Amino acid sequence: MKIALYSPYIPNHTGGGEKHLFSIALALHTKTGMPITVALRDTPAHRDATFQARIKKTYEMFLDQSLDCITWETTPLGTSANPLTKYLWTRRYSHLFYTTDGSIFFSGAKNSILHIQVPLTTVSHSLTQRLKYTTWSHINTNSLFTKQVVEREWGVRVDSVLHPVVSLKEFAPLAHQKKTNTIVSVGRFFTQLHAKRQDILIEMFINLCQKQPSIKKKWSLQLIGPVEDASYVAQLRTKAVGYPISFHHDVDRLELVKRLSRARLFWHAAGYGIKQSKHPEQVEHFGISTVEAMAAGAVPLVHAKGGQIEVLGPELKDLLWHTKEECSNKTLELIANPDLYTSFQASVRQRAWQFDQSLFEKRVAAVFGV
Repeated sequence: MKIALYSPYIPNHTGGGEKHLFSIALALHTKTGMPITVALRDTPAHRDATFQARIKKTYEMFLDQSLDCITWETTPLGTSANPLTKYLWTRRYSHLFYTTDGSIFFSGAKNSILHIQVPLTTVSHSLTQRLKYTTWSHINTNSLFTKQVVEREWGVRVDSVLHPVVSLKEFAPLAHQKKTNTIVSVGRFFTQLHAKRQDILIEMFINLCQKQPSIKKKWSLQLIGPVEDASYVAQLRTKAVGYPISFHHDVDRLELVKRLSRARLFWHAAGYGIKQSKHPEQVEHFGISTVEAMAAGAVPLVHAKGGQIEVLGPELKDLLWHTKEECSNKTLELIANPDLYTSFQASVRQRAWQFDQSLFEKRVAAVFGV
């Protein structure tokens, strides 16, 4: 048995998709006891051992977990190499897991697992594309929302949904952390695809302060996440001047867990202003940061689109919002009613168990057949 995972987003991104892939690798190592290969697009830089050590350290800090069970290998996938070279490379593995960016290749691995985490609608329907799908033994997505879009738009059958994982053990030591009057949002700062819309969060918080001046004195908004668009961040900082709004870009995993555990509320606005039926790729595909907030006991108020709806489930639908005004009103209601807040806090922690490590490992083992 030889297992490889490949994502064209690694090593240039540190988001939910990358956390998902490494979580799968770690779960496979736990199950099999074998080292797991993570493939890097074949470039001179990626072949360098020093570079590989550096990206390993970067992802270990991001995950707050050791990646000693990971071996790095370069691959012709994602390069201009001819299709036969790519196909022969895939035949080296018994199991190949590929997080697609919309592109598909012929796979020769005995167990070829195609993972789709972005509900793209602009995909090829050519005969060659259809033939490529037949070489994949298993297709899965990161959410039911993505599954529905993919089956409708791609014309393929999705075999399973593999939700991202949140380890509740990670948050357990801080379960009794004293809460502060903080609203937190977590997400990369960028404007393309499923932008996290920190601009909308800032507008909502400013309006909240103007509507109820005591908010400005007693509450703060923390925006956490790495910068991918510096000009966008500069605009946000200008917009936030004069209000208790802070930006935190270089936050490691341990610090993120601490900040979520101290926060009373969690806001999320991805997909705001987007027509979901036309642009499903621009709404939240799942919402792992929302689950992490729930595990930390921060009550989420999230925009009612995409995967966020299934993250909360029907029992927490009252925490979904459609307009900025609705989010503001629900925030003020939770602030004013401690009993309501406490009730929701218990419910969101319970809901987070649906995405815990033990269940995730069983689902990974089922997908890989190990």
